Amino acid sequence: MTHPFVLVLRRYWNAAPADLRRNFSLDLTASLFVGVYVAAINTFVPVVARRLGASPFMLSLITATPAAGNIIAVWAAYWLQGRRKMPFMVMAWTLGRGLFLLTFFIAAPLPFTLIVVAHWLIVTLPLPG
Repeated sequence: MTHPFVLVLRRYWNAAPADLRRNFSLDLTASLFVGVYVAAINTFVPVVARRLGASPFMLSLITATPAAGNIIAVWAAYWLQGRRKMPFMVMAWTLGRGLFLLTFFIAAPLPFTLIVVAHWLIVTLPLPG
C-alpha cells in the first residue's frame, strides 16, 4: 500500500510538463554532486593546508575567500546582464574546480593557498547568474 502523500506527489509529478520534470531532475542531480564535492574536498582544505605548514594568515585567507568571492560576484552579476550566463557559469565552475587537480603536484603551503584562493574567486563569480 502506497502512502497517500506519495500518491499526491506522483499525480503532480506526472501532470508537470516534461521539460520541467527533466530540468528538475538535472538540478536535483547537480545539487547532490555539489554537496558531495563540498563535503569531500572543501571541508578538508584547511586541514591539508595546516599539514603542509600554512601560517595562520594563509588559513585566514582560505577561510575568508568564499565571502570575498561572494562580494565580487555582485559586480559579475552586473557584468552578466544581457549576456548568456550558462557558458560563463560552466566555464568558471569547470576552471575553478579543475584547479584542485593541481594540488596533486603541490608540497608547499603557499602554492596550495593560492590555488584554493583562485578556486574560490573563480567559482563564486557566476553565483548570481
